[in-house]
Amino acid sequence: MQGTGDDDGKVFTGPFFSVDVELAIPNVVTNPDITKIVNALNKAVTRIIEVGKRIEIWDPPNPAIFVKLGVPMSKESTSTTLFLKKNCFKIIGENKDVMKYTTLGAIASPVGEEIKKSLKKFSEFQFIWQDEREKVLQDFMKTNPDIYEFKEQYIRLKVMEEDVANITPNVVIGPISLNTEHLKLAIQVELSEWKRAYGRELNNIMKKRVDEMTEYMASQSKLLNKPVKDLDDVRQAMASLTSVKENYIRLDEEMLPIEEAYALMSNLSMTVPKEETDRADSLRYTYEKMLEQCSQVTDVLMEVQPSFKEDLTQSVEILKIDVAAFVSDYDKKGPMEPGIPPAVANERMQNFQMQFDDLYHKHVIYSQGEDLFGLPKTEEPELLRVRKELNLLQKLYGLYNSVNTIIDGYNELSWSEVDCEKINAELTELQNRCRRLPKALKDWPAFNDLKKKIDDFNETVPLLELMANKSMQGRHWQRIQNVANYKFDFDVSSDLPMDQIMESVHLKDIMSAPLLPVKDDVEDICISAVKEKDIDAKLKQVMADWSNRTLTFMQFKNRGELLLKPGDTVETIGLLEDSLMILSSLMSNRYNAPYKPKIQTWVQNLSTTADILEQWIVVQNLWVYLEAVFVGGDIAKQLPQ
Repeated sequence: MQGTGDDDGKVFTGPFFSVDVELAIPNVVTNPDITKIVNALNKAVTRIIEVGKRIEIWDPPNPAIFVKLGVPMSKESTSTTLFLKKNCFKIIGENKDVMKYTTLGAIASPVGEEIKKSLKKFSEFQFIWQDEREKVLQDFMKTNPDIYEFKEQYIRLKVMEEDVANITPNVVIGPISLNTEHLKLAIQVELSEWKRAYGRELNNIMKKRVDEMTEYMASQSKLLNKPVKDLDDVRQAMASLTSVKENYIRLDEEMLPIEEAYALMSNLSMTVPKEETDRADSLRYTYEKMLEQCSQVTDVLMEVQPSFKEDLTQSVEILKIDVAAFVSDYDKKGPMEPGIPPAVANERMQNFQMQFDDLYHKHVIYSQGEDLFGLPKTEEPELLRVRKELNLLQKLYGLYNSVNTIIDGYNELSWSEVDCEKINAELTELQNRCRRLPKALKDWPAFNDLKKKIDDFNETVPLLELMANKSMQGRHWQRIQNVANYKFDFDVSSDLPMDQIMESVHLKDIMSAPLLPVKDDVEDICISAVKEKDIDAKLKQVMADWSNRTLTFMQFKNRGELLLKPGDTVETIGLLEDSLMILSSLMSNRYNAPYKPKIQTWVQNLSTTADILEQWIVVQNLWVYLEAVFVGGDIAKQLPQ
């Protein structure tokens, strides 16, 4: 709050209150706001006026005054002064000057509107804090801006910084002074963030360009530094010179924008690593040094051209002789020779491929040399024919070797590790790769051998899945040996459990047997093993049912347990009938051969048991009936005692 007078007593007009203009994103506000100022002022005036309530009036005892005030005069007063039981509140409150201060709140409305109008002047900067910076930058980067567009953004932000700096520090509106220093500082901070954000994006672009240019010039300098000793060196040097020539304008045009960009980044408050700025600063030096190398290499090439040209002509003639000998040897003893096994053809293909690679490399270098020196190009059609055939053979024998490796891996699996589902999936993929081979290969013997190997193994997988069933016993493996006319390396006649026997067995031990010619017989044997296991389970259940079955008796007229219990006996007879029905079914099963004697024995035993129980019950019933006849009445009296 500012004063309203000086030491000489002169009155001057000016702002009575000072408030700060601040940025409270997303708004520009005063701190404190006008309402708080008015409320505080009203409260102060009220408190000042209320002081009059505590100021009591003292005056000489003039009756006229008492009459005027309507206050009775105390008779007991002997003092020259008289205490009046009245205060100054009303007198002060009705004072004209004081009443002016009590109406200060009325200025809130017009001054508040003026303040709002003044704050709206700062709306030209509102994008700085209202716009989403990242989204604005993303949209800007989608336009693929160049250095000059970044400069435009920098200039725009710089102009705004100057505008912010020129904002009046204090704006007087009536009795209130608006202090804008805090707002200016906040806007400048936001502008700095915008500058840094643009600087980061510019740095990302320029760093990538600097890295690319540095890497390119380093690689070309390395090639240009290489001594020219042979045609291959000449070719590489010429290729490097051509590349530099093609990129000369591009490199030169990019140099200045990069230099300007790093200068701009400094203005955008960007902190760039020294290593990066050093690389950017040395670009032009590196570029000029590379051009100097190009000039030197060009002079060297001009100097060595005559001798290299003569050497090239001689080398081409030697290559013709070598190619003719190679092609002749390839046609006679190569992988395409009729009647040779695929394994031999694969080995020959590898050997001839190495020879071909050497000859073809020379052919390419010499052809490029002929282009360099403007000589007629030497054609090698037979070498190209061999190249085409070897490419096809590489595809074929590449798959051939893969198949052999995969199948050899299967063969080394122990019998317990065999996963038929996984093997089947991998073989299906190999079949698909085989079908995708070029059509020209499908008449070659190696292709047919490869296809047969995959198909045979794939056809064997279902058999392996059946043979891996836990129901397979030694007798089944013996039967497979008999039908395949082959003896396995493991003892199928051993008394040990099959799981224990098969622990040391590998898949190759099974695959070595000729299973496919007797595929149907092997399937029948495996199916019979499953059926026999089912028969065995049912027979064992019947045997278990009768292993501890007992007949129960009941008391008869206190003479002891003489009679079969009807309920238990009926249950036993029902179980006999069920068991005989199961055994009858097993007897008619065509897979019951290993269990037939045992089934017959149990049929006979249970049938005999059923007959005996039936006769027993008949006799028991007859005995009970006759006992009642003979024990009671006249007949009992006539019987001997």
